Amino acid sequence: MVLQSFSLETLFAVQQVSPTTPRIMLIRELPAEPVALGERLGVIGFGTTAASVTAVPGALEALLEAGVAVLCYTLNTHETWQDVSELGVDGIITDQPSELDERLAVTAPGT
Repeated sequence: MVLQSFSLETLFAVQQVSPTTPRIMLIRELPAEPVALGERLGVIGFGTTAASVTAVPGALEALLEAGVAVLCYTLNTHETWQDVSELGVDGIITDQPSELDERLAVTAPGT
């Protein structure tokens, strides 16, 4: 189980009551120093928009290099799935999981 939330209060509360539960911060725009923020929050990753991963130069690369997961939400088209896959994000949040699963079976077997 992984908990995702936009709420800092929720992320901190879960950390207090269940410190071993992995947490992902949902955030509309990555900050200029995303790795430092992730360390301060103790999260394993960020869920953000597709536009956000390219808006701050070097942010995606810094997060991936630091081992912080980057997921993009809520992507529902083949084009956006392809775009973020090419960028190297770790995950895609979608309203079309079956369709994405079918696409991944062809484009990235075994994932």
